[in-house]
Amino acid sequence: FEVHFREKRTANGTLIIAVNRDDKPCRVTFRPRTIPADCRLAVLFEDRQVAVSDGAITEEFEGLGVHVYQFPAP
Repeated sequence: FEVHFREKRTANGTLIIAVNRDDKPCRVTFRPRTIPADCRLAVLFEDRQVAVSDGAITEEFEGLGVHVYQFPAP
């Protein structure tokens, strides 16, 4: 599987866009660089949150699936 990540700081906080480029579902663990090691992120367009624990996020992706995470600005 091939999941690509992009972190972008904006006036509203940090966005992380993650895209599964494979047509098969997968589970990945990744470590964002620009957010606290232990926090919660909103998953935009999905009405849920995900935990960041010890600096890592573990998520399930559908084939060709996309998740957009947001950490609010202070």
